Amino acid sequence: MSDSTRGPGARRFVVAGARGVLGLFGVGIAAASLAAATFLPLPTLGTGPSSTIVKPVPSAQQRICAGPILRLGNESGQDATTAISVGRARVTSAATIGVPRLENMDATQNEANVPSQRLILDPSAEGTAPGILAGSQSQIVGDNEYVGFAASECAKASSDTWLVGGSTITGRTTLLALNNPSNVSSTVSVEIFGENGAIDASGAEGITVAPGGQQILSLAGFAPRVVSPVVHVVSTGGQVTANLQESIVRTLAPGGVDVIGATTRASTFSVIPGVVVANHDSVEAAGGLDGYQDTAGVLRILVPGTGTTEVTVVAIPEDGATEPSTSTLSVEGGIVTDIPLGDFADGAVTLTVTSDKPAVVAARTSTVTLAGDPATAVDSQAEPVVTATDLAWFVAAPELASTALVSVAEGPNPTLHLVNTSTTDAVVTIAASQGADTTVTVPAGGAIAIPVVGALSYALGDFETIRASVSYAGDGQLAGFVVSPPDRTSQPVTVFHHFG
Repeated sequence: MSDSTRGPGARRFVVAGARGVLGLFGVGIAAASLAAATFLPLPTLGTGPSSTIVKPVPSAQQRICAGPILRLGNESGQDATTAISVGRARVTSAATIGVPRLENMDATQNEANVPSQRLILDPSAEGTAPGILAGSQSQIVGDNEYVGFAASECAKASSDTWLVGGSTITGRTTLLALNNPSNVSSTVSVEIFGENGAIDASGAEGITVAPGGQQILSLAGFAPRVVSPVVHVVSTGGQVTANLQESIVRTLAPGGVDVIGATTRASTFSVIPGVVVANHDSVEAAGGLDGYQDTAGVLRILVPGTGTTEVTVVAIPEDGATEPSTSTLSVEGGIVTDIPLGDFADGAVTLTVTSDKPAVVAARTSTVTLAGDPATAVDSQAEPVVTATDLAWFVAAPELASTALVSVAEGPNPTLHLVNTSTTDAVVTIAASQGADTTVTVPAGGAIAIPVVGALSYALGDFETIRASVSYAGDGQLAGFVVSPPDRTSQPVTVFHHFG
């Protein structure tokens, strides 16, 4: 299913008013009124309102894939303000009914760029339920200072998006990508917060994104030297998809790449599934090196507004054997706070964040490969030698109800993470586009991790509510993305006409 769509021939992927008035105007015209009554129909009184059922015209579903990793300037260092694509991403997609098609978006920034792409699923036949569309992309890059692995979900357009992640300090480049899949222009305003509060960013309002086009903006152009940015994107006219791309260079050593998708909107309860802890000993050993302090895991949180807010963070290990741990702290509203994750064994944890006031959140972890034994490097007096590193931002996941479709892009050791925050166990049926079905139980208040296969898709069903994500982890490779719910189906509307 890579670089193309996998059709539904794989078994169950056809799983997939005006008010009438009567009156007398005087005895002198009574005769004329009676005569007119012979020829003019009168409204019927006393029978109640009549109605008409209006059925919405079905429209195509769309998902926008982020496209390839981008660099500022070409390989010779020229055109330093222009974003230029590096390589290509590979897309995996599926639909429960119908066959999605993959099309290029317009390359409005640079004609030499490889454009981002859109998945399109045409409406189902009249009288049939619409299909569910899903897609994701992945890319391995090894181009001078751009080295690492990135994966992201192909996302739905929105008029309101929160992006949590990135940095604009020395050696960290963060780009904001805006895609407009609609047929009308979009006007975008960008609000940026940092560790010192809201940032007065000149030129961050009135950004125009052409129909079917893309705008790439350097976050440093709006907010230079910010350690912990959070970005709020609001659009009028056409809805847009927005994502951040972070790349790191430590002196001359590449430090990884990531594409950061939207987190959930500000909420008093957020869930971040599948936060991968990889090569803990190596990350700890490298943390003392110059420029490697940001390899340590953090939870980034912003409470929009003012005042102090109490936040409770629960870490739920997905191994099923370790008890959850809880931390409570206070954060200042309007200021972005990076909270150290602490020590966790290699594996994955789910983080739940509960706050008095609505917050937006995401977590960052890194993977580091050292020359030699990492355990020896921790105790040794010699400086460890880093041979590979990568980073990933894990965002909060939306709630899924009853059914969902997950397309798993190719990558190292893909894993599906399921979280159940309800008070009863959730039984989830997982139907793969190839191979056997399986059924898993996600305990109440718990989370589980399930190995899956890249370039395949999985239909999830029979549950009441869960949250889900996909992660990847390999040598010098780390990434993850959340699973979005299906589109809401348009329902017929009853229009009432009142008489009397």
